[in-house]
Amino acid sequence: MDMDRELLEKIRLLDDESLRRVIGNVAEGMGLDPQMTAPYLADMGKIKETVAGLSQEDLDRIQGAIGEENTQNLMTQIQKEVKGN
Repeated sequence: MDMDRELLEKIRLLDDESLRRVIGNVAEGMGLDPQMTAPYLADMGKIKETVAGLSQEDLDRIQGAIGEENTQNLMTQIQKEVKGN
Protein backbone atom coordinates (compact mmCIF):
# COMPACT_ATOMS: atom_id res chain seq x y z
CA MET A 1 0.00 0.00 0.00
CA ASP A 2 1.31 3.40 -0.92
CA MET A 3 1.09 6.69 0.90
CA ASP A 4 -1.46 9.00 -0.65
CA ARG A 5 -3.59 12.09 -0.01
CA GLU A 6 -6.11 9.98 1.93
CA LEU A 7 -3.37 9.14 4.42
CA LEU A 8 -2.54 12.84 4.77
CA GLU A 9 -6.19 13.61 5.51
CA LYS A 10 -6.23 10.95 8.24
CA ILE A 11 -3.08 12.46 9.74
CA ARG A 12 -4.63 15.92 9.65
CA LEU A 13 -7.70 14.66 11.53
CA LEU A 14 -5.74 13.05 14.36
CA ASP A 15 -5.63 14.92 17.65
CA ASP A 16 -2.18 16.09 18.71
CA GLU A 17 -1.56 13.32 21.25
CA SER A 18 -2.54 10.59 18.78
CA LEU A 19 -0.29 12.03 16.09
CA ARG A 20 2.57 12.36 18.56
CA ARG A 21 2.08 8.72 19.55
CA VAL A 22 2.03 7.53 15.91
CA ILE A 23 5.18 9.42 14.96
CA GLY A 24 6.95 8.38 18.15
CA ASN A 25 6.07 4.70 17.68
CA VAL A 26 7.20 4.66 14.06
CA ALA A 27 10.41 6.54 14.86
CA GLU A 28 11.17 4.10 17.68
CA GLY A 29 10.43 1.19 15.33
CA MET A 30 13.02 2.63 12.96
CA GLY A 31 15.56 2.56 15.79
CA LEU A 32 15.51 6.27 16.62
CA ASP A 33 16.06 7.28 20.24
CA PRO A 34 12.80 8.65 21.73
CA GLN A 35 14.74 11.29 23.67
CA MET A 36 16.23 12.55 20.43
CA THR A 37 12.88 12.68 18.60
CA ALA A 38 10.86 14.23 21.45
CA PRO A 39 11.88 17.85 20.71
CA TYR A 40 10.67 17.45 17.13
CA LEU A 41 7.25 16.32 18.36
CA ALA A 42 6.58 19.41 20.46
CA ASP A 43 4.75 21.43 17.79
CA MET A 44 2.03 19.25 16.29
CA GLY A 45 0.51 22.27 14.54
CA LYS A 46 3.72 22.75 12.58
CA ILE A 47 3.85 19.03 11.74
CA LYS A 48 0.24 19.05 10.51
CA GLU A 49 0.94 22.18 8.45
CA THR A 50 3.96 20.50 6.87
CA VAL A 51 2.03 17.30 6.19
CA ALA A 52 -0.80 19.25 4.55
CA GLY A 53 1.66 20.74 2.06
CA LEU A 54 3.19 17.44 0.94
CA SER A 55 2.79 16.44 -2.70
CA GLN A 56 2.49 12.89 -4.01
CA GLU A 57 6.11 13.19 -5.11
CA ASP A 58 7.06 14.07 -1.51
CA LEU A 59 5.11 11.08 -0.21
CA ASP A 60 6.82 8.76 -2.69
CA ARG A 61 10.21 10.10 -1.63
CA ILE A 62 9.39 9.61 2.06
CA GLN A 63 8.11 6.11 1.42
CA GLY A 64 11.31 5.25 -0.45
CA ALA A 65 13.42 6.66 2.37
CA ILE A 66 11.70 4.84 5.24
CA GLY A 67 11.09 1.59 3.38
CA GLU A 68 8.08 -0.63 2.88
CA GLU A 69 8.00 -2.12 6.39
CA ASN A 70 8.06 1.29 8.09
CA THR A 71 5.49 2.63 5.62
CA GLN A 72 3.14 -0.22 6.51
CA ASN A 73 3.78 0.35 10.21
CA LEU A 74 2.98 4.06 9.84
CA MET A 75 -0.23 3.37 7.98
CA THR A 76 -1.30 0.70 10.48
CA GLN A 77 -0.60 3.03 13.40
CA ILE A 78 -2.62 5.83 11.80
CA GLN A 79 -5.52 3.47 11.08
CA LYS A 80 -5.56 2.31 14.73
CA GLU A 81 -5.58 5.89 15.98
CA VAL A 82 -8.35 6.91 13.57
CA LYS A 83 -10.52 4.00 14.74
CA GLY A 84 -9.75 4.84 18.37
CA ASN A 85 -11.00 8.44 18.03
